[in-house]
Amino acid sequence: MAINLETQYPGKVAPSSPEYPFGQPRNVTAPGAGNGTPWEAAIVSDWVGFFQSLLAEAGIVPTGAPDEVGASQYLDALKKGGVKSTGRLTDFLFASTADLIAGNTIGGESVTLVSGNIVGIRSEIDNRDYIVSTTESDVVLGGGLYAVLISDQGKGFTLINQDVAKAAANLTSLSQNLKVVITGDSLSFNGFDYGAVPSFSGFVNGGAYATDNPFGLMSWAHMIRDMWVSGHGAFTPLQDIERFTDCALVVAAGSATMPFRDVGMNVKALSYYFDATDQSLNLTHNYVGGSRLIVSYAPSAEAVLFEVDGVEYDNESPDGHYQDRGYFMVPCDAVRSEVTNVRLKTGGGPGYLWVYGVTATNSVVPALTGKGAWRSDQILDEYDTLVRPYLPDVVYYIIGANDIGTNSAAQFKQNVSDFIDEVRSDRSDAVIVLISTPPSSSFTKSQVRPYIRAAMELAAEKSCSSIDLWTELEDVDPTYYRFDNIHFKRAGDDLVFQVIKNLTLPGVPLDTNKFLPAREAFIGSGGQAISQANNSEQILVQLTAGAPTITGANQSFSAACTGSYISDGTFASLAEIVLPYGYTLGSATPLYSNSADVEDSVRFRRFSTDLSTCEFFRASGAVVSVIEGSDGFVAITAARRIGVIA
Repeated sequence: MAINLETQYPGKVAPSSPEYPFGQPRNVTAPGAGNGTPWEAAIVSDWVGFFQSLLAEAGIVPTGAPDEVGASQYLDALKKGGVKSTGRLTDFLFASTADLIAGNTIGGESVTLVSGNIVGIRSEIDNRDYIVSTTESDVVLGGGLYAVLISDQGKGFTLINQDVAKAAANLTSLSQNLKVVITGDSLSFNGFDYGAVPSFSGFVNGGAYATDNPFGLMSWAHMIRDMWVSGHGAFTPLQDIERFTDCALVVAAGSATMPFRDVGMNVKALSYYFDATDQSLNLTHNYVGGSRLIVSYAPSAEAVLFEVDGVEYDNESPDGHYQDRGYFMVPCDAVRSEVTNVRLKTGGGPGYLWVYGVTATNSVVPALTGKGAWRSDQILDEYDTLVRPYLPDVVYYIIGANDIGTNSAAQFKQNVSDFIDEVRSDRSDAVIVLISTPPSSSFTKSQVRPYIRAAMELAAEKSCSSIDLWTELEDVDPTYYRFDNIHFKRAGDDLVFQVIKNLTLPGVPLDTNKFLPAREAFIGSGGQAISQANNSEQILVQLTAGAPTITGANQSFSAACTGSYISDGTFASLAEIVLPYGYTLGSATPLYSNSADVEDSVRFRRFSTDLSTCEFFRASGAVVSVIEGSDGFVAITAARRIGVIA
């Protein structure tokens, strides 16, 4: 409880403001005016209640001596009780085992440990957490207490808050709706070491902005982004979806290098080419909740209009980010969906549509917003552009490389502290992961150490996580992972991805059908990898007026089959049945149109060369007659061979 100054003392406080939203105390305007804020029991009790709440929460009993600098029980309560309320892993941090035994924290205060305290040691060579207990261990604290090891996180200034485990568990749930932002300097998207890759050559600028670079980069950040999408409990990759279509699978835009540059997700994806608006793609999946189909944005020249379950959508990129590519999620029916009427937005001709899979309606695509060569003060200045629009629940923030030599460690710490406060002003429980600069030939470890330590101290003070990337990589040969003085090669991106994934997404599996960091070999474009198992389907075709009616037990399959009436010069009226892509005819059995008239029957004419199409005519005795509307029947069995992509 707390009193509201405006309602407690109307007319006797200054009006509310952003700095004092519930009113500000004020003096009387003149002796005897009676319009000043009263000094009375209610307001004093309000303050005293706050301070005593701090002591009670921290389990501290007042000594009776007034607080002073260097001996403040209220400050101790803030540090101790505040930490408990926010759920940080450690109650106190120490620079060494000796400091832990002596009770001298990293912040310089002297503390008395009690059983149940969670304490940590953080130094360049030590990174461990203990619980204070009466159980005997090698670390003797005295007074019958011991420090029992509960976590050995390795060396360096890495400090992982327990809220990352909560976020990781949330990631794989069906209800996951966390919004994620990955930002910072150029290391936050690392557009380097792609010049020799044909797909990326000429399209990547590592010193620019994340949003200017290709959507399909394979930096650690892009892979973490994709893991947040593909790790969702409802995500079903295209590999695990039954797919039936009469359109073609091709390399989009006729370029063998395009897919890797413009396709994200690090999963098996396919590009479908629709050369007629009556072609369709039918998808059957196992998720029965609110669903969305994941397709790709496209630049205006390639953008298509398309319908999903009868509702029209437009996949033109709305903002030009990531070179006009990105994940585009549209509502679709649970279990079974149909994509139809695909055509270019401009001109209405044939068009391409990349398809990734199906996910839940609450899935949110992470945003990459880093800026090359930027410092912590510049990111902070543009917070309202880079971060706030997304209202993130999770933020990965790699910063510091450009601060060294420009901003002091103290100013850097203040900038990052203000950044954290901005994030928490929108999401008080936001998970924040601070990531340091990696090893660099441009500065020494002694130059970098104050900045990395500042981030760790902020993580401890503000219940965040801090990853000491310098220490994590310092024992790795730079020629293996480093592109230049500081940026990563693709091998370095894989290393950093593994470090950050293991520390911040513990226990989240890398399902090879959902996520593959080395994705180039697994994109289905061109026919490389996506296959479906052997199976067979049956349909019954009734030769009704207008167009044949096709039915079958598998609705997705029967909907993907097409039928029409044609003439070919020899026959004036033929029924043509076309199977979905990847299927061949196993058998086609004409049936009598009228059981009482065996002379009036539907008869088979021919298969197409690839066995995907068959034709029928109608005969009455020796006379060929019009087949359209004859109501005859054809039973067709089709087979799909393993290894055929579709």
